[in-house]
Amino acid sequence: MNRPQLISALVDQIEGHRFTFLYRNRSVAGHSGVGWAGALSLYSANAPQPDPAAHFAWLNTITARVGAATTASDKISIANDVLKWGGMGTRISNARGGQALLTSVIASATEGHCVDNAPMNSSYTKIAAIFCYGVNNYNAIWDSRVSTALCFRLGCILEKAGMSREEAAEYFPELGYVPGVSLRVGARLGAIRSFWPNVYSTWSGHFAGAKVALEVSDELNRRAIPHPNIPQDAMPGTWTPWKVNMVLFVDDITQCPNSTSQRKKPGDQQTVGGGRRGSPPASVRTEREFPDSDGLCDHQIVNYKYGVHFEPTVIAGDLNNSSRLNLPRGEHGLEDRRLLLEFFRLDSDNCKISCRVRVADPRFHQLCQIAGEAECPQKRRGVTEMHPTESIFVYKLGKIELGKELAAIKNFTCNPKASYKKFLSKLPDALRLP
Repeated sequence: MNRPQLISALVDQIEGHRFTFLYRNRSVAGHSGVGWAGALSLYSANAPQPDPAAHFAWLNTITARVGAATTASDKISIANDVLKWGGMGTRISNARGGQALLTSVIASATEGHCVDNAPMNSSYTKIAAIFCYGVNNYNAIWDSRVSTALCFRLGCILEKAGMSREEAAEYFPELGYVPGVSLRVGARLGAIRSFWPNVYSTWSGHFAGAKVALEVSDELNRRAIPHPNIPQDAMPGTWTPWKVNMVLFVDDITQCPNSTSQRKKPGDQQTVGGGRRGSPPASVRTEREFPDSDGLCDHQIVNYKYGVHFEPTVIAGDLNNSSRLNLPRGEHGLEDRRLLLEFFRLDSDNCKISCRVRVADPRFHQLCQIAGEAECPQKRRGVTEMHPTESIFVYKLGKIELGKELAAIKNFTCNPKASYKKFLSKLPDALRLP
């Protein structure tokens, strides 16, 4: 199969899929649809009911404001409204530094390559797509929800065709996924990593995703795939890269079509045990589900099975791959990773964040050493090596209300203590093996 054939197969796959509308990772009764038209009709930007007409009304208004903007302050106001719409915690300052940053982002989006070291993440991909909406086809939103849906679906097609990761890179150079904290994103990541790299913070990944969205929209229009009639749609009857990404945003897929594997689905409940004799002390871990969100500041949530586990993106991929070293599966979510940060809640409702590592890892003692050098707080009884995994440091957060777990994790990663920043700076070298 070549690239056009893979794009065509992707179009077919989605056209045959029955979509269920999900709000905060739970299905909402009475809302489902089949194929591209059905999925577009289910679009909602994290509202409890589908409302694509409201989105098109917002899109018309915000793009008209872009066209009328003449000052830096106008553009910053628009950019911050886009970030608010996207649920991003980032805001751009109206000071000179913020103006220069936004100028570099818009210039990069317009010219099709990174200009003046412009930043890229799940916030700036939205700004780039809005400021270049209808101007050129380099830009479409490439965040965790959109990127993992497309990469997962393409990966399923590649796997079924017996193709390799090298062939994926040949046909789709620079394409990759952006990690995120959604349950459905987490359920897709294991399969995605077989074919695609992590392109978090790269403009090349942003542009590669937009190019695929353009090719998909061209194929949809060429084949006259049915298009729903939605009020406020400025381009009725025409598929665009933006509409392709609306479909990918609402995509509920977490299992390859015709697959019998039992991947965890969004909304599945997992009972958390209270510990057993000889195991580490039991803690009451959160089982709450989080709304889709990005912005963990160079971290990603990777495991919901027992509470909330996350990792620094600086070690995502092979550097944090335990199977490469044939390490035991371990406990506390350490199934396919060498190091994880764990948010957990004690019986007293006090919450902590610890860094779990396998005692059997050949870099265990070196990781303990850099945690000490960085002056990260050790747990009260120190490192004992009595269990398969051990906490090499523990930060106390105090009492965190139920439902505020994600905000606490964001605060930890986005406003890190000096000791944790120092630990992160030493981490990649400490994990490299001779």
